[in-house]
Amino acid sequence: MMHFFMIILDTFFRGLLYGGLEETHKKEVPIEEGSPTSIKELLKYIYFGKMELSVLESNVIFELVILSNLWCFTNLQFSLSEYVCNNIDVDNVCSLFAVASYYQLKELEDASINFIATQPLDILQSKESSFLSAEALILILNRNTADVKELDIFRAVSQWIKDNQDKLGPNEKTNILSAIRYQLMDEKELSEVRGSKLVRSDRKMFDVIKKSLTQTLNDRGRLKPNVNFAQENLIEVSQIDGGTMIVLDHPVNINYIEMELRDCTYSYYIEVSIAKYSWFRVIDHSNYDCRSIQRLWINRIYVRYIRIVGTKNSRNKTCTFNILKVMYNTDKMHLVEIKNGLIAPNYNVALSSMNATVTKGHPHWTIYEMETSPDKIQNNILYDDYKNLLFDRGYTYHHLGWEYIEVQLAQPYLLSSMRMLIWDHLSYCIYGYTVHVSVNHEDWYLIIDKSKKSCQSWQLLQFGERLVVYIRVTGVHTSYPDKTFNLKYLEAPAQVSLCFIIKKPWKSIPWLLNRK
Repeated sequence: MMHFFMIILDTFFRGLLYGGLEETHKKEVPIEEGSPTSIKELLKYIYFGKMELSVLESNVIFELVILSNLWCFTNLQFSLSEYVCNNIDVDNVCSLFAVASYYQLKELEDASINFIATQPLDILQSKESSFLSAEALILILNRNTADVKELDIFRAVSQWIKDNQDKLGPNEKTNILSAIRYQLMDEKELSEVRGSKLVRSDRKMFDVIKKSLTQTLNDRGRLKPNVNFAQENLIEVSQIDGGTMIVLDHPVNINYIEMELRDCTYSYYIEVSIAKYSWFRVIDHSNYDCRSIQRLWINRIYVRYIRIVGTKNSRNKTCTFNILKVMYNTDKMHLVEIKNGLIAPNYNVALSSMNATVTKGHPHWTIYEMETSPDKIQNNILYDDYKNLLFDRGYTYHHLGWEYIEVQLAQPYLLSSMRMLIWDHLSYCIYGYTVHVSVNHEDWYLIIDKSKKSCQSWQLLQFGERLVVYIRVTGVHTSYPDKTFNLKYLEAPAQVSLCFIIKKPWKSIPWLLNRK
């Protein structure tokens, strides 16, 4: 237990207590950050390795997010962020945004702003809305994800200004009201706006409204978040030479296509059009190996026609594509960056649930005793059971000198990090290894060379960003008597923070929510 304790506290407290700082020579070190409740929960986590988040209040969880970042509890920080992102609601999202924006926690900031932007009326009409800054409110009003009437937005914003008038700077009220799209209102609605006390008390607003009415129509309502247009009654699907044609019931904005590739490995490209006269290629996987479920993110585009064309497959058959989703997806949008039509994810894509698979490597006999599912036997290293430190499900191995462990991702991803857990047999085994990657199983590139190192346990791997479909891990030397390289877990990209330092000083949650 002490070994586990020191692993958790190593980075921050080892530097504090053994780094020659003032605290190194003190018998008592005061902890000024955090509330007694959050510190108590952290201590319980240190000693027991778990935390019951469902019984904690939101503010305590937000404090734990800050403290886990500040004190370099990297695995806890990731788990807390994941929990928070999955439990955002109207009653906590504004507090979350205030915390995330102050401490520059981008993942949580993006998740909260995306949630707010899809249902601004519910948020603005909640008690929590007073925690939003003027800057945050303008950011929300500039988004296109709300399918609501502009007059309702004006009414909600007017109430927000009334509730926060003591906090507003000289021009902030005008800037906020200027972000409303008055060109989307009819004459009756505009009459209500012009007659409101808020507008009548500021003559500049009449000029703002007049200018807005001359601008290009920018309709919020055309963007319908998380509506699957691939439902049976909304599309027409037909087979074309080499692929599949999709015709939507009407033009829509989309940023996500999900489809299934059946039975073999495919290469393909996807083009879209509004009227079939000109086509724009949004996905080009013509030279990459793809299999199973394809989760394809693209920059938002207005389309009606989609054609998916296969360029090759491993069975030399006609390419057919089973369309699952066509939509404007906000689910993981904040965790994806699109670069030249290619996806750079922040979430783990080397999971069986993401349709990654182990193509080379031998499951240890313990796996067969613990599991009956063929997938869990074959893809043991692509499940996160490692989190249960008391439950040893075995490992996947290869013999040194003539084998390797290989993983195929479902589709190409831009990656710059990975993380592995090597089985170290009670801490006495050491290994040397290399990692190669490929997009077509023909051209391989060395990204990590630890062949002359002595490695144990967790391996955090960082490298220059590149496109990856196949990951090949090859053991070079080991102290293990059986001369095998033994791997318990692989993830890509690494799901721990690569930059742990919060530069801003600790501030309490009440201070963050009430600062002007």
